[in-house]
Amino acid sequence: MTPKVLAYDLEFARPLPGGNQWSRMTECGIGVLVSWSNQEVEPRVWLPAEGKHVLRDFCVHALKHDVFLSWNGLGCDDPMIYAQFPLWAEVLKQGKRLDLGAAVGLYALSKKKGLDLDYLTEVLAQGVPNNYPELVGYKPGAKVNVRSGWNLEKTYCATFGLENAKSMPAEEAPIRWQEGRRGEVIGYCVGDAKRLLDLWQHAWDGKELKNQKDQSVLVPEAVLREAP
Repeated sequence: MTPKVLAYDLEFARPLPGGNQWSRMTECGIGVLVSWSNQEVEPRVWLPAEGKHVLRDFCVHALKHDVFLSWNGLGCDDPMIYAQFPLWAEVLKQGKRLDLGAAVGLYALSKKKGLDLDYLTEVLAQGVPNNYPELVGYKPGAKVNVRSGWNLEKTYCATFGLENAKSMPAEEAPIRWQEGRRGEVIGYCVGDAKRLLDLWQHAWDGKELKNQKDQSVLVPEAVLREAP
């Protein structure tokens, strides 16, 4: 049976402060959060500026799903949501947290280093842990090494044979949000949520995900479905 999967992605309300200081990203706030369920034909758009109830309602919706699907959610989306709605941490415990970007990076690196893929699958079947870089011998702070080569847009394009997919550079989104071009940013975020869900479905169908470095990863079903 296909699990109930919720893909989610967000865009900052303001650009990163102090010359791209990612350590201060929570100061940017969330401009828009988009979720797309594999149980629904259309996305849902959440605008936190409309009130505190918005992220609460998003969490209630998320709880109807088995898998919480993100791309770099552990490093970006989840901390941003926590900062404005700390109960998100409790919500994530009620399902399986799958950071697909981290998962494919882990498999690619493990294959390259000749590590035990069965052990990796056994761990990821429970969800991607916060200390996932340690699974391939990296310290927790070395997340960039784990994800190297696995970018959402580039992975999507390589997997589906496209030249490009995004409507703007990622760094443009908060700038345009501040300029009032919010429809453009919402559309951009919707696109990312759809790309993410499409990649999950492609993997669920037993097909490989690819990147522009000509690496390919077959993600086991145990990693894609709800936790055992």
